[in-house]
Amino acid sequence: MATYVDRDKVKRAHVQLRAMLTSLPQWHSFPHSYVRDYERLVNELRNAGLDVTSFGVGSGHLTPKITSYDPRTNEANYAEELHIDRATFLTRAKGLLTYLDERAAPAQAPPRGDGRAFANVSISGGNLNFGDGSSINVTNVTVMDVLHALERHIESTVMEPAVKKSVLAKVGDVLRHPATTTALQVGLPELLKKLHQSAGGGGL
Repeated sequence: MATYVDRDKVKRAHVQLRAMLTSLPQWHSFPHSYVRDYERLVNELRNAGLDVTSFGVGSGHLTPKITSYDPRTNEANYAEELHIDRATFLTRAKGLLTYLDERAAPAQAPPRGDGRAFANVSISGGNLNFGDGSSINVTNVTVMDVLHALERHIESTVMEPAVKKSVLAKVGDVLRHPATTTALQVGLPELLKKLHQSAGGGGL
């Protein structure tokens, strides 16, 4: 069963974590108060539904910090708070920030295509021959083929019924015009011829 994630809480903690890391002083270590603030954000993310346990900082990472040392007496003075070294703290905090950044990034749309192998494409006798053995005869493309392809595209991409009807009507009027028919009949074979010549009669 999927765990519910409170996106608003995650976003708020994400912003606070980024602000914390941006404003960190250039110290070699940080006092326990910094760890408490960081752990509060980790707990908020955990309560929001994220598994961020691996980014936490435990008490074992805190050690006493020497503020002064007298070699004559071999005595040391320590800070009132325990400290965590900078590298350990940033490894976890920046790791968590990267994790949240990746979660917040928009999903990449898969590449669109018809799944055929387009390697080793060649042109021969009016045919586009593909590496998987299939081919398309471009010289046989008709006005109706173009019209039907456009109609299918409009049907799948235009959602508003009134707009879809208007666009389909306009496309139909244009493609059925005699000038369009002539242009396609003349233009497609000519385009194929130029492609064939530029490819030297071989592969693209």
